[in-house]
Amino acid sequence: MSTIISFSSYSILAKNGILPELNSAYLIALMALTYIAGIVSGRLRYS
Repeated sequence: MSTIISFSSYSILAKNGILPELNSAYLIALMALTYIAGIVSGRLRYS
């Protein structure tokens, strides 16, 4: 769900000229890092 929201938000902001266009590989790497950070923070919070 957050992946869809992230890509949608980024797409809208990039088309409006607010954010620069990025290579899709960078976006996938960014999603992977935020996913890992979310898992770690969730485990720390609920452990």
